[in-house]
Amino acid sequence: METVYFGERSFRLSGAVVTIGNFDGIHVGHQRILKRGRQVATGMGVPLVVISFKPHPGKILNPQHGPEIIKTDRQKRELLRQQGVDYYFVIRFTPEFSRMEPEKFLNILLVETLGARYVLVGAGFAFGRKRSGDVKLISRFGKNHGIEVEPVPHVMLDGEVVSSSSIRSFLKNGKVRKANRFLGRYYYMEGIVIHGEQLGRKLGFPTANIISENELTPLLGVYASVTGVEGKQYESITNIGLKPTFGGKKVIVETHLFDFDMDIYGEEIFVAFVEFIRPEMKFDSVQNLIQAIERDCMLAKEILGKERDSGSLCEMSVAPIKSNPHGAKN
Repeated sequence: METVYFGERSFRLSGAVVTIGNFDGIHVGHQRILKRGRQVATGMGVPLVVISFKPHPGKILNPQHGPEIIKTDRQKRELLRQQGVDYYFVIRFTPEFSRMEPEKFLNILLVETLGARYVLVGAGFAFGRKRSGDVKLISRFGKNHGIEVEPVPHVMLDGEVVSSSSIRSFLKNGKVRKANRFLGRYYYMEGIVIHGEQLGRKLGFPTANIISENELTPLLGVYASVTGVEGKQYESITNIGLKPTFGGKKVIVETHLFDFDMDIYGEEIFVAFVEFIRPEMKFDSVQNLIQAIERDCMLAKEILGKERDSGSLCEMSVAPIKSNPHGAKN
């Protein structure tokens, strides 16, 4: 897959299947669009192009309440590549660009630049000045320019529309299982393992602490997790929090890998969240904290054992850049 930034170099295609959107999370709704796009593009013998925006328009149009992005740009590119996208076409979103009339946007991008023959759009997609462009407008534009337009209906799960905003809400409220179901994979964070204060090791539970580029941090607390190290996946327990028992003031992601004893400082790992166990707590004593960690580990192993036995650790592949696609270590 090739990444192209609009306006930074001369770029033209003579034919393409195109879809437009933010595609944050590449959730099951996005996957339906991309799967259909790949099918059509293969049949027509043309590339599949995703037009997306950077930064997220919400961060420009409503900076005080702009969304926390589910995936880093690198994660997004990798997931798009795995979905069979040929070109990831990125538009720098600015206040000036937001005021462009939708017809002008479509003419510049679909006709002049990409030579679009087929366009797929999600049912709720809106764009252009005052969000005046919608599926109906794109369909009219397509008829006038010989472009077939296919609206793709929302994906419904548990009676709800699958959306990036709902996934953000689930993660911020500890509903990680539901978020994973909407994503079609475990939510994961990537980062470099750094030297911490060695508190976990002193308590008998050594942890790998990471600095992550992910904007969206799930609800502070303890999670059953899967951690990827050097192409292998290990069952683990992860804490996201401030370490209140020790007076911490900075949010840290720290994961304890079961049956693991390797020096991985400086390594890039991912942590995938399987199930929320409990919120972060402040304990009256270190001994009470140790007892809580022991209970948490037992519960995490039970959760992950059931997940493994059901085959979900394979089916819900996190599929990040350095993962083993065949699931967690047994």
